[in-house]
Amino acid sequence: MTLKNGADRKEPDHKSRTQNLYAILNYNWAIFPCTATILFLGLYEISIWTGAYHEVVVPDARWTPDCTVLAMILGPFLLFQLPPYYTLWGLCLPIRPFAYAKASKKRPFRSLKVCLVTKATNVQTVIHTAQHWNRLSKRDRISFHVVVDSVPNPFVGMLPDFVELLEVPSSFRPDHARHKARVLEWCRRHWRLSEQDWVLHLDEETEITEEALSACVDFIERGAEDIGMGTIFYNAHNHWKNPLLTVAEALRVAEDFGRFQLPVRLFQRPLLGWMHGSFILINGQAENAVTWDTNCLAEDFWFAYHAAKQGFKTGWIHAVAREQPPESLQDLVRQRRRWYSGIMSVPDWSVRLALAIPMLESFVHLGL
Repeated sequence: MTLKNGADRKEPDHKSRTQNLYAILNYNWAIFPCTATILFLGLYEISIWTGAYHEVVVPDARWTPDCTVLAMILGPFLLFQLPPYYTLWGLCLPIRPFAYAKASKKRPFRSLKVCLVTKATNVQTVIHTAQHWNRLSKRDRISFHVVVDSVPNPFVGMLPDFVELLEVPSSFRPDHARHKARVLEWCRRHWRLSEQDWVLHLDEETEITEEALSACVDFIERGAEDIGMGTIFYNAHNHWKNPLLTVAEALRVAEDFGRFQLPVRLFQRPLLGWMHGSFILINGQAENAVTWDTNCLAEDFWFAYHAAKQGFKTGWIHAVAREQPPESLQDLVRQRRRWYSGIMSVPDWSVRLALAIPMLESFVHLGL
C-alpha cells in the first residue's frame, strides 16, 4: 500500500532555504567576523547612549576588587566551555560546505540503510516521516527501514511498499543494551554490516530531503571519515506554536556550529562524545567495532565517545534535517532530563565535568 496524502501535501520550500543558507555559509569566514564586529560595536554604542556603560565602568580605573571577584567566579566557567566562545569560532572559521560535493570519488559503497527506530508510541509521526521518503525511494543502493520495538506492531499495512518493516524479537537479549540501544544492536547483527555498508540513523520525527540524502552519498563516496553528523533545524512543524520552546531549540542549532561542528572540523572527532542521536551516518565497520551493546541511556553519546577512543574519524555532513520542537514545557524538561541522566551515566569524570560546569554556570549567573 502506498500512501500519497503526506507526500502530495504542499510543504514549505525547505530546498530553497537550505540552498540559500549554504550559499551564505560558503563565505562565512568573511561574513560572520564582520557581522560580529559590527554587532559588538553597535552594542557598545548603545551602552554609551543609554548610560549603562558609565553605571558599570568606573572612570580611570583599570581594575577593581569587583573585577577580581567576577574573574575568579566566572573565569573557570569560561575556560571550561571547551573551547571558550565555541559558537563564535565555529561561525567564523571556514566551513567549506561544498567540499565533499566538489571532491573526487574515493571509495565505493554497497548499501545505505535509512533506519528509523520507534517504540510505536507516535504512530502518526512515523507514518508522516515515512511519507517524505516517497520522493527518495528510487535511488540505487539506498533502502528504508522502520524498526519497531513493541508488540503488537501497529504499522502493518500502514507504510509505503518500499519501506521494510522490522520487529525486534522479544527473545533478543544482548549483554548490556536496553531500550533503543538494544534495537540498534539487533539491527547491526541482523544486517551483517560490512565496511561497504552505511546506516543513516533517524528519530521518529526527523525529516530528510533529496539534498540531505545526496549530501550523505557525497560524504560516503568522496569523504574519508567513518561517521558523519549533520545540522538539525527544529522548524518542521509547529515552529512558533510556543515561542519559548522555539527559542530553546534555536540555541541547539547554534550549538551545531560550535560544540558539535567545531571539534569535528578541527580534529575529526566530537568533543568527548557530543553527537546527535539523529541524522548520524555511520559506517558498518565502525558499528561492528564499537557496537551498541551498552547500558548507557545516552547510547549516541556513548557510541561517539568510544568510536573516538578507537580512532574512528568523524566528519560533518553539510545538509539540514528537520524536526519539530517539543510541544510543551513538560516535554522539554523530560527530554533534557533524559539527556543529562544518560550522559552522566558515562563512566568518565571528564564527561561528567564537561556537562556539570555549564549547568553550574547558569546558576552562578542567576545568583549574580
